[in-house]
Amino acid sequence: MRRTAIALILVSLAGCGGEAGKQAPPEAAASSNQVGSVKSYDGVPIAYSVAGSGEGALLFIHSWSCDRSYWTAQVGAFASNQKVVTVDLAGHGDSGAEREAWTIEALARDVEAVIAELDLASVVLVGHSMGGPVALEVARRLPDRVVGVIGVDAFQGPEWNGPEAENLCAAAPQVAATPLAELAAYDLARALSAVRVPVRAINGSLVPTRVEAVRARHRDFDAVILDGVGHFPMLERPDEFNRQLERLVEEITAGAHDLVS
Repeated sequence: MRRTAIALILVSLAGCGGEAGKQAPPEAAASSNQVGSVKSYDGVPIAYSVAGSGEGALLFIHSWSCDRSYWTAQVGAFASNQKVVTVDLAGHGDSGAEREAWTIEALARDVEAVIAELDLASVVLVGHSMGGPVALEVARRLPDRVVGVIGVDAFQGPEWNGPEAENLCAAAPQVAATPLAELAAYDLARALSAVRVPVRAINGSLVPTRVEAVRARHRDFDAVILDGVGHFPMLERPDEFNRQLERLVEEITAGAHDLVS
């Protein structure tokens, strides 16, 4: 676990001003984009963008110290066929940062507020790194709306790997200085066991993914491993990542009514 955290920190800091840096705004990826803001449970304004249309939706959740611009290549690829939503969690991007509790549940409630605002009835959540546990928490809280969860360089095992340090140079001081013990206390194994929808992952090979260990907590789990890819697969190999994501989304939505028992 300690080696995993250190590896993520080194990769993240190395990418802080390069390939893993802030991307063009998602608005640039689709001319039909809608930009909005909704108040979370505690009044913090949460920024979001919507592109494309359709009954179902893909909702992308960034990781710690990133923002919704990291999904620009995915918005451009998927919005021509379906509704795509990207969110800035509290303390990130264009969202507010006046918050006291920075737990996974609090961040999940930011996503929940966007889902309610847009009245999304059938959602596949895609969460990068810490966004993966956030997505699990949303799925646990909204079992009637979330049909699947896809982690991106997440769910390498059934335990929480500890705090991250992705793009700390871009983080608001009050967010970067938040007590990380609250995040480390999140019980990922419990969340995996509690979720009743398919869970998938698209992971780089930097950190080994223990598929069977995760399946011991959630039997409907599988992972795609992109060899030679680091912590930001959607940025490092966007075309390959998008092909794998499309396949997983089709797999999940085809069996959306088959809940995990």
